[in-house]
Amino acid sequence: MAILLKRRNVVPEGIENVFTLCLIPAMFQVSNVFLPESGIMAVTVAGILVGNLKIHICRELVEFKEELTVMLIGMLFILLAADVRMDEIYALGIPGIITVLILMFIVRPLNVVVGTFGTKLNWREKCLSVGWGRTG
Repeated sequence: MAILLKRRNVVPEGIENVFTLCLIPAMFQVSNVFLPESGIMAVTVAGILVGNLKIHICRELVEFKEELTVMLIGMLFILLAADVRMDEIYALGIPGIITVLILMFIVRPLNVVVGTFGTKLNWREKCLSVGWGRTG
């Protein structure tokens, strides 16, 4: 991957990020085929090697990585929240239910108010951010 990214004529200009993003899962899988559980190490080493190269698209890759990191962390929290079952909350009893209600009706709205302070969002847009907006 490092050799391919270093040469200007191999990977078409403008798709280096997509090329890298597609090559990483392939590298992960190929590594796991040869040596099970080695995929994460292979892509980590590849990331270190590419990150330390002096290539013409280094800044673009760093920006793309930062955007991808923000997106994946956001997805992680959504997936973690989606994995909580109502039975699990009920099993915690009254303290669990009170905690969920505090998170929904105090912490989340307060987070939106603080996060949108000084912006030009109106109250309807802020309510939508909290999750209290209409969907239709």
